[in-house]
Amino acid sequence: LEGINDRLVNYLFLEKCLSREPMDKTCFKHMSGILIEKTVAETLLKTRQDLRKIQDLKSKLQTTKHKKTEEAGRLKERYKLKPASMETLLSQRANEEVLEHKMALNRQYQQKMYEQEKRLHQVQMSHYQPPSAKSKYDLGGNNGGSRRGGTSRSEPNRRGSRNNFGYHDDGFGGGGRGGDEFSSPYGF
Repeated sequence: LEGINDRLVNYLFLEKCLSREPMDKTCFKHMSGILIEKTVAETLLKTRQDLRKIQDLKSKLQTTKHKKTEEAGRLKERYKLKPASMETLLSQRANEEVLEHKMALNRQYQQKMYEQEKRLHQVQMSHYQPPSAKSKYDLGGNNGGSRRGGTSRSEPNRRGSRNNFGYHDDGFGGGGRGGDEFSSPYGF
């Protein structure tokens, strides 16, 4: 309706200006880059016809808008809908996207923290050996008879034996090297 209102105002202004001029005066109409010579009477007649067409179109659009507004009101009452502006809907969607992004970042952070704690736990465990230090032929505990401890496959690990880092392992998470105790901040 806004575009039609603008055209209507322009045609009303043109009609007002042309009605003040003498009817036999010549004027020019600009069409597609070409000036066409006409009299004021011919131009005024055409302007009034176009003005009536625009007014009819405007009245049709207003009645259609009125019908659609009534129908929307009935649907709102029937389904108990709350009116929402486009800005409200867009801001709600933007807030949902921001929340989803924050949750994704939080999940990534939690996953990284879990992996770091897991690595720290493995390093602090007395029997941990980094993967690069293991021999590809070592199948789990047989260290080839070194003096640092460990067990052969035929001999089970006994309490009080030394682990790979030289600490005594009493089987309960405690132990020590010589006389000093080794304890982790997590209690293992």
